[in-house]
Amino acid sequence: MEMKGQMYTLEAAIAVIILLSFLIFLWRFPVTTTEDEKINYKLKLLNALKALDEANELRKDAINGNVSSLKSKLSSFVPAYLNFSITIFNETTNVTSKPKIQDSDVISVSYFISGDIGEFDPREIIVHLWGFE
Repeated sequence: MEMKGQMYTLEAAIAVIILLSFLIFLWRFPVTTTEDEKINYKLKLLNALKALDEANELRKDAINGNVSSLKSKLSSFVPAYLNFSITIFNETTNVTSKPKIQDSDVISVSYFISGDIGEFDPREIIVHLWGFE
């Protein structure tokens, strides 16, 4: 009979150790944004740029280097807890200021345009997105 009580105590101790190990594992390795989620954000940004281009709201701002207008148009597509910046390049150089990114986990989406109606003036629009948990 005495042995039965010791077995229950041993079982309880093992159960506590397993539970604590699981909780410590979760605490040390918190849930983060997966690569799949980042790919989804990239696709959403690319689709947003494409939608703005098809609505004729992208080209004029990109050619004029109007980043603030592009940023306000894209802000409805980006979750509020994420940060983003836009950089526009012409054929040779950056025509906007360099982004100030405060994180090392960044995704980028590039979108190329050839110019506006009747005008060949190629631009590359790069959207940087960061702030993943």
